[in-house]
Amino acid sequence: MNWVEMAFKDCKPQWDFATGDLRSVMSIIINDPTIGACWADVMNELARAQRLHPNYPGILDPVRCVGIITEENGEAMAEALDLTRDPSSKRVDRTDEEIVKRLYKETVETAATALRLLISIRMSAESGRVKP
Repeated sequence: MNWVEMAFKDCKPQWDFATGDLRSVMSIIINDPTIGACWADVMNELARAQRLHPNYPGILDPVRCVGIITEENGEAMAEALDLTRDPSSKRVDRTDEEIVKRLYKETVETAATALRLLISIRMSAESGRVKP
């Protein structure tokens, strides 16, 4: 099992890693170290969120789920605004490097929460409960 398969193993959808469209996506992830590193960070955050919040409502409460995505995105936006503000108006306790690290972290969390909702929608569709 390669690291991508290991990252996906905690996800619930029934993906066949030997065939299908996911194979081409995996080759991009594996062959591009930057994309691979970003994807690994998102998958690690997804696994962490699943451990911390096992009763995630998913498609059963889409407004709450989109609210979680929006909250994470808002935190990323706050970091982006801090990064682009005039130096005299920035918080003095943080360097640009620290802000970029927080921006990356919040963007990863946004991606993971969005992915978690996507997984829930797909699982519902595959079970016949909801059509995406």
